[in-house]
Amino acid sequence: MTDSARVSSIEALRAFRPALTRFAEESRAAVGAREASARRTLDWLAREQGPAWAREIRRREEEINSLRSEAYRKSAGPGASPRPPADLELRLQKAKRRLSLARQKVDDVRRWGKQLERALEDYRGGVAPLGEFVRGELATASARLDAMGDALDEYAAIDLKPERAAPHADEPGGTDDDGAKP
Repeated sequence: MTDSARVSSIEALRAFRPALTRFAEESRAAVGAREASARRTLDWLAREQGPAWAREIRRREEEINSLRSEAYRKSAGPGASPRPPADLELRLQKAKRRLSLARQKVDDVRRWGKQLERALEDYRGGVAPLGEFVRGELATASARLDAMGDALDEYAAIDLKPERAAPHADEPGGTDDDGAKP
């Protein structure tokens, strides 16, 4: 394998550096944006959805207690039927299903929060090598591109035409050692 390279355009080499820098910046921004989005979702679950469903459980338990009290009043009075009216029984069953749903939502929020936290940790572990590459290798590569461009500019500035030596006395149009023409 040879240690030479064929460079056809120093300008292309220099134009690659901003693209490399832009890639590094966009990579860091994309990784940060994805992590921030997951963190916002995790916060939304923990700070908004969890408490909201806990309040909903309390509200639905109060609704069930209210319906039970109403059913007791209707069945305890003189001449009342021992069973509550059918519409009240249906409303109570519906309220119990809604309470069960709210409890399921609290469990779901807790489970999703744990799953999202694990996924976020997996994501961080997966993108850590990219972050290290962008911070370390791309910065080094950028500096090396600058150095290569400078070295190639210096090389291109060298006049590679051989200097023409002054003709000697024995050549036509040459001079003697003292500088006089023969």
